[in-house]
Amino acid sequence: MKKTTLVLIFIGISFLHISQIENIVINPSMVYMNVYDIEDTLISSYSFSGCGSKSYKMDIDNNSVTDLTFGTTCYAGGMGGSRSIALAASDSCYFVKDTNVIDSIGSISPSGQIVYTPAIYSMVKKFELDDTISIENCIQQAPTQIVYYNYGNFPSLILYNSLDSWISGEHYIGFRKRINQVNYLGWIKLSVPDYYTFIIKEYALVSECPLGFQFPVSFLDSPIKVYPNPVVDRLSIQWSYQENAELTVFNVLGSKVFETKLEKGLNSIDFSDLNPGLYAVQITSLDFRLQKQIVKL
Repeated sequence: MKKTTLVLIFIGISFLHISQIENIVINPSMVYMNVYDIEDTLISSYSFSGCGSKSYKMDIDNNSVTDLTFGTTCYAGGMGGSRSIALAASDSCYFVKDTNVIDSIGSISPSGQIVYTPAIYSMVKKFELDDTISIENCIQQAPTQIVYYNYGNFPSLILYNSLDSWISGEHYIGFRKRINQVNYLGWIKLSVPDYYTFIIKEYALVSECPLGFQFPVSFLDSPIKVYPNPVVDRLSIQWSYQENAELTVFNVLGSKVFETKLEKGLNSIDFSDLNPGLYAVQITSLDFRLQKQIVKL
């Protein structure tokens, strides 16, 4: 009886901590994250026919309303041109903006030389793996540049140096999504090879929610149902995809304690031999990965 009481107290503390979470660490292996792989699609505003504009929209909570819009534009004219990638948010979704980006703005001196002067700009904040996203920093919705390059061909124009900190491999965007008056933090993995091209690799959202709250039926993990939580003997997993998946269970030390294959339909997993405590259940397939905390009584 005492052991059960202690475990129930631990469950309450765990859910309370997660529901009141104020920051998250960018790490796909964290058990409190739902990580979703996106088919890599290159979005570019430049083609053999010339410059233009393209956009990529994300509906995180699957309510048919766009949450995040990535836009890329390319312009070239006789007096100069510009290339840029920007992010805008809506529907109670916000992202992190960096207001301390230092770059150089250029102008033409009387002698015809370009003179650069340091300036401070605001851009979408670039995060790296294991950085921390704080909820109070996710405040921006208006279109904000990710990269920007503007140039002029005549001395009468101001020349901008390139804002290119994102053009160096894969980085992350931090965001907050408010659903049914509850805040959820997440991140998006983004690759930016140049000033008019981007590739979204994957995104993640905090997987747990306060006690008593239920996601909409159409929310993120609707094709997969994992229950009950807490579990006593058998864990049920409803897998709705055609392809099979791998199920792996880890203890709090990160050691693998169980693994099996999931087939389409209802799968019953025997938890009776596991000791009471907290476990991480990981489900992976060719284009999907889910990690979820499960409490064993």
